[in-house]
Amino acid sequence: MAAEKTYRGWNIQYQRVRGTWEATATKGAFRENAYGDDEKDAYIKVTSKVDVQEDFAKGI
Repeated sequence: MAAEKTYRGWNIQYQRVRGTWEATATKGAFRENAYGDDEKDAYIKVTSKVDVQEDFAKGI
């Protein structure tokens, strides 16, 4: 794993996969994956998915 961060209570881990970056966000039994050209791109994509999950859970 290249890096590990948290965002809105989700644990985000990065890894290099066949020339691209994969970011995996986990929180309990929930998991979201996103791929990007670099770590920042993958982070932006996976945090967007996390935002949707969190907003849906709050009923927004």
